Amino acid sequence: MYIQGQDNAGFNSWWPGAIMNNVGGGWYSYTFNATNGIQFRIMNATDGNVSNQLYITPDGVSPNQSNFTNIPQFQESDDIYLYVEGEQVIITTTPPHAQYLMVLSPYVSAPLLEIEGQTGKRAMIAVDKPCGWYAVPFLNTDDLSVRLVNNKGEYYGAEGLGNADYISLAEQFVGKDTVWLSTHSNLPTLHDEWNHQEGRCAILRLASYIRDFPSDKSHPDFEAAGEGWSNPTCNENGTKGMVASHLGPDRKPIKARDACNNSRFDEWFGRAPGNYFTGCLELDLSLNADGNYEKRDDSFFPLDQIGKEYGNDYNGMGVDRSPNDSIHQHNFGFCMETHAKFTYKGTEVFTFKGDDDVWVFINDSLVVDLGGVHEALEATVDLSTLGLTVGEVYNFDFFFCERQSTASHMWITTDIDLVEEQSIILDREVIENDGVIAFRYSVWLNTIGGIGCQTENETDKMPALFELQKRGENSRVELGPGAHYGGGIFIAPTRDTVSVDTTKMEGLEYATTYILYIINPYEPSVYDSLLIRTPGAPAPNNPPVIHSDSFSISEDAEIGTIVGVLRATDEDGDPLTWNLLPKEYFDIDQLGRITVKKELNWKSYQSHSIQVLVNDHEDTTTADVYIEIIRVVRPIDVTIVDISSGDSTWPRKDTLFINVKDVDINAHIDGSDYPNPKDTSVHAKLVDGPNKIGILICSPDDPNVCGTDSIVVMINTQVPAIVWDTVKPDTSGLKNLVYKYIPSDTVFINNPKTVLKGQLTYIDKRLKEEKLQLPFPLEVFNLKEGFHSIPFSWTDDFGNTVYDTLKIYLDLTPPKVKIVSPENNDIFTVYNVDVEWTVDEVTMDTLLRASLNEGTNSIIRLAMDRAGNLGSDTVWVVLKEEKNNAKIDIVKPITKLKPDEVNEYFSKNPPHKDGRYVVTIYDYEKEQEVEVGWGNKDKSFVTKGNDRVYGTNGTSYVGPTLRIEMRFQHVGGLDGEGNPRGGTVADLLEWAESEGIEPSKALCGEPIPADPYETPLWKNSVFIEAQIFDQMGQYINRYKINIDSISSNHLNDGGVAEFYFSLTPDQQTKQIKDYRGRDIATGPYIVRTHVRGESTYLWCAGQHSKGEKVKTSETILRNFGYRRLER
Repeated sequence: MYIQGQDNAGFNSWWPGAIMNNVGGGWYSYTFNATNGIQFRIMNATDGNVSNQLYITPDGVSPNQSNFTNIPQFQESDDIYLYVEGEQVIITTTPPHAQYLMVLSPYVSAPLLEIEGQTGKRAMIAVDKPCGWYAVPFLNTDDLSVRLVNNKGEYYGAEGLGNADYISLAEQFVGKDTVWLSTHSNLPTLHDEWNHQEGRCAILRLASYIRDFPSDKSHPDFEAAGEGWSNPTCNENGTKGMVASHLGPDRKPIKARDACNNSRFDEWFGRAPGNYFTGCLELDLSLNADGNYEKRDDSFFPLDQIGKEYGNDYNGMGVDRSPNDSIHQHNFGFCMETHAKFTYKGTEVFTFKGDDDVWVFINDSLVVDLGGVHEALEATVDLSTLGLTVGEVYNFDFFFCERQSTASHMWITTDIDLVEEQSIILDREVIENDGVIAFRYSVWLNTIGGIGCQTENETDKMPALFELQKRGENSRVELGPGAHYGGGIFIAPTRDTVSVDTTKMEGLEYATTYILYIINPYEPSVYDSLLIRTPGAPAPNNPPVIHSDSFSISEDAEIGTIVGVLRATDEDGDPLTWNLLPKEYFDIDQLGRITVKKELNWKSYQSHSIQVLVNDHEDTTTADVYIEIIRVVRPIDVTIVDISSGDSTWPRKDTLFINVKDVDINAHIDGSDYPNPKDTSVHAKLVDGPNKIGILICSPDDPNVCGTDSIVVMINTQVPAIVWDTVKPDTSGLKNLVYKYIPSDTVFINNPKTVLKGQLTYIDKRLKEEKLQLPFPLEVFNLKEGFHSIPFSWTDDFGNTVYDTLKIYLDLTPPKVKIVSPENNDIFTVYNVDVEWTVDEVTMDTLLRASLNEGTNSIIRLAMDRAGNLGSDTVWVVLKEEKNNAKIDIVKPITKLKPDEVNEYFSKNPPHKDGRYVVTIYDYEKEQEVEVGWGNKDKSFVTKGNDRVYGTNGTSYVGPTLRIEMRFQHVGGLDGEGNPRGGTVADLLEWAESEGIEPSKALCGEPIPADPYETPLWKNSVFIEAQIFDQMGQYINRYKINIDSISSNHLNDGGVAEFYFSLTPDQQTKQIKDYRGRDIATGPYIVRTHVRGESTYLWCAGQHSKGEKVKTSETILRNFGYRRLER
């Protein structure tokens, strides 16, 4: 029963509440610290009525959750009694008088009670004794009628099982407090007292003797608290064979082998003393609706409260409990054992599920073997498979240990009717009459341990059954009260006393031994016996009996290993002493455990036959025990020591890297199964790449005993290659006299501390080609100026070595540079001048022109030799800006237009339709002239694609031609040294960064182009206007041309572009025509040409806005013309 209250009631207010104290007789109590304002409700939660929970308050009984209610009667008395009568809740301050109905259950489970005139089922209270009886209290028994029912809906009524009629109890309680309702006959019977009938106990309460072990590291068989614990010898499916298949004489398991941390096994169940606490706990198995006794506990920690009950210091793994740790706050480290008996019915089954070690013995034989540390495991034993006899009494022994702190589960389900052990005590009294000694025995029944752990023995005088049996025979004779065999046996009328006088014994055989059995009539399995010897019968000793067995053991078993456990019994119960012969290889202890005493060897002995001796201090029994030695096939130990070839040896590694294909594999052979350990060698031919080499050696005595070893050998015979990065400037003609006799692959340096770099190509350990940049410092060689030969070598992981000789020339003398023309202070009127210069007196054929600016200019020529030494020369010249930075030459000032030349020209350069002139430009990248425009009068057209190519320097033109050189702003590209010329948006951004100007501001808010290094800052344009006058000065014709498709490859390093403007003759007349298409008359004629160059900003640039134009050059040329063809 649970009591639930509000917070001010002083107890747990949430479901299910506080447990009420069962004070017996169906009453439950709870004590309040204070009674003011108490509001509560009560909920029943007995196992038999889980599906019919009722909430009880002073206001009534309800199957649904009720409100909390107060009790005003607490103002009248400190003791309040609350009970239910019918549908009404009664509250009094004095205890009501209760009468009890005792019912013997007709079911395999607990019964429920239905009362005529009331709804619902009423749970009954199971009593400890007698078993199978259930009680229910009544405060009013007038007109009481009841019937029984179980959870399956099976009724037991006035006509017995299967009948639902109510059983009338009217007037049965008159003058009585208790009425007993028996259901063991076909019909229900009523009694005023217990009729000595019993049924199945509602609870099997068995005494479990526990041993609690410390939580520190002092015991190696138990995990220390919270530290984790594992052992590779423990099997997750249970470690079998840890104990012998039968119990020892003390009814405790015998250790059979070392496994799963059981070094001090004899302490677990008290066979040996140790550091542990011993106590008793009650193991309760409840009867379920299926008639099975069960215990289902997934949090089985029966010792959590043991410290409070016993005050011990061995709380196992619970000693350091933490409220924040839901697992380790329990006591894990304990073992327990339970002993009971049962009468076999023929169909029982026992099932266990849990952890850790569990062993169950029935009839002293192991039937459940779940030893070791493991998760919850399940095992079931069907007793019908054990060869038991129906009606016989057998022992049941249960052993359990919890040894690690992961979880603790205890599930038991069985229909075995287990009972605790009882015994008959015979109290002997000596009777002397006329010198004849006889004995009188009083019969007492002793229940050891009472129920569960109740330690006081209950001893009662008991009427017994007496049976006499001749020793060696099976039949018995029942003896009733009175004298038997001439007064030799006298049984009192009360059957609780028997006298024996062996001098009389008439009718019994002479010199014969008989057995008198004294039996508990209510539990025939509980009995005692007396030996009665007629005159002349010796008192024989029964020699011990050895239950012989044979065993096997591995030859590599360690000394002390348990080979097996023998069993011996003695009918007289004499103590036994064990021995064996010979004791060279084996020994035996007093529990019958045979252990290894000396190292075993299968080659010497494949088996041993020993003689086991058991003595009961009077007789000795012997038995031959055969022990088979199991051979352990030990592979030959083969170890590859090294690999050799010629004078080279490579010590053993998991993987070897070598460059030799013919090798010897050298190995060492050892092992107990190999007669002569030695070294051996095997020749092998390998191939480039990975080679797995294995050696297999078998014993000459046994081809099945072999050993092997293997290694991986990586072979690579490819020699690495080295390529040096040498200094190779384009100055092959320099210092010819100095370098004349030096090898062509010499590396020239001008610093003795130079670090050369080479690229090494080699095969790595993965057999992949790799390249390595290899620095080679020359400082360590202390070089002097001049030629040197330096050796170099490098070895890969396989042993392949590349050898090279570096030819080094240290040159510390720079080349001599001389500008021959122009000379210092020369004055020029054109900004492009020819330059002649020499290096070490060798005339150079590059950089032969220089671009000048107005005013004083420096012309500088630099030269670097192969060693990196730099020489230079400088001259200063002056440019007078007379022609304003533009130069116009007349290529063909006076031209005779010959028909053959015109036709040949047009065959190579087809004329444009109505074309009167053409403009070309020199492309420095293509090193040729390309057409950029053509026109008629003042109309100008741009040639698409620059696909028309002309000869260099105007030599291919047939008509009068102007050659124009004009300077412009750079628009990107690279100079002759490969350096950027500038004139791109990138240059503008660099300038803006140096001035601290934001890029967006520098570009006037326009986005930065995708590739600023390729985006010009300018657009360059040239304007050409040519006016034609006759020799008298009369105007004839005019051409106006604008060319703006000038790119970076049209400019040289000085920013100069080279144009050619040519008047094109007519294809038909082979003459120059005017804009009207008429041939121009004979002349000569004068052409006045005005040329202007300008650059237009495509982007903002500092103070310059986008679209701003800058004139870069301008000039006027006169006296340009042609003369007619001679007729």
